[in-house]
Amino acid sequence: MLIGIVLTGYYFKYKDLYQKIIIETQLYNNCHFNLFILSHKNKEEIPVELFEYLANNGWEIIFRPNIGWDWGCHVQFIQWYKQSDKPDLDFILFLHDDISITKNGFIKAFLNKAEQGLELIGNSKPFTTIDNFEKDYSDEAFILEKRGLEFASGPIKIVRGSTLFMSSKLAEKGLLNLPFQKYGSISLANRSLRMFGAVVTKLIGGNKVGYLSEEHFRSYYIVEEMRGDNIKSNFFIRRFFRQIIMKLFHLADKYCISKIILKHNYPAFIENMLQINFSRNNILPGYLNICFENNFCSDIDIEDFEKLLTENRIFKIIFSNNIVFDELAWFKRIIMKLARSKTPIDIFIEAKDLKSVALRRFRRENNDIKLNIEKIPKRKGTKWVNRLYLKYPQNNLKPV
Repeated sequence: MLIGIVLTGYYFKYKDLYQKIIIETQLYNNCHFNLFILSHKNKEEIPVELFEYLANNGWEIIFRPNIGWDWGCHVQFIQWYKQSDKPDLDFILFLHDDISITKNGFIKAFLNKAEQGLELIGNSKPFTTIDNFEKDYSDEAFILEKRGLEFASGPIKIVRGSTLFMSSKLAEKGLLNLPFQKYGSISLANRSLRMFGAVVTKLIGGNKVGYLSEEHFRSYYIVEEMRGDNIKSNFFIRRFFRQIIMKLFHLADKYCISKIILKHNYPAFIENMLQINFSRNNILPGYLNICFENNFCSDIDIEDFEKLLTENRIFKIIFSNNIVFDELAWFKRIIMKLARSKTPIDIFIEAKDLKSVALRRFRRENNDIKLNIEKIPKRKGTKWVNRLYLKYPQNNLKPV
């Protein structure tokens, strides 16, 4: 049996991690191991002593661009291995390089789970459950749809990217063409985590996804960190209150429960409707993003956007203020196209960085576009910010 152990190369900070993995590979007479690091650091960024240790102890280091965080590493490795002339692997174990191995014997534990019928095995139980992927993450479902990937639309099972064990065939099917987030906040890596879960759940069913432990972030063998940091003792308390606050802010954003209450166009129940964000390079979670300065952060292009318009699948659009102010002629052309939409679409111009004087001047100079100003809670923090608001269809605009 040939097993590949693949570490993401981000931190390179725990030499004993590599030592314990080598010890693990020496425990099995009937298994052979190939050791890999998919590095998002250049060779010059790795400490010389550590690099020499890795090179002299059987680790093959593959250097790839620093895009996609851990899921980018997983996908890049599968793509690289598929193109290599190396022998087929039976199983692959993906690991972060900021985990701690507290006890050896984890390969046997993973293989025991595989013998019981599990095909994708994580280290610890995730703290997130997803009951309706397509409804709750419609933007991610559309990205998979656009790539022609089949996915489970209802409940899905996920595993954290820090530790996942599976057959090489499942890894190839689930990862080879998986879209992974290439730009933005590291928290957006969870998009790829969920999309992988949706694809794998479709491939094998949620009952074949399991974990070494029912605890969060740890098993008997491996302790995980959170993006390079130890898990704080109050993590779950803070997360509980943050979820409550986020739900309140989501309601405020969705139903405009703000200082100025405006009636938006949202129906009581939105099924598979999408939100679009136009910006220079600012990605918003929950939106299909179109970025004008960085293709890495674009989920769709203008042609996709226009197709979604004709299919009446869009219910909300946000334009960043610099797009509108710098590209006013382009913005007005888009507005004219929106006027022909059969479904009402809420349109916002994010103006949180502009003073009210600038807002008034912009409205005055563009009085052919009916603009309102609303106050909304800031996404992070307790401040209120201004946002320009357009409600469609506007009576003074004729469809093109």
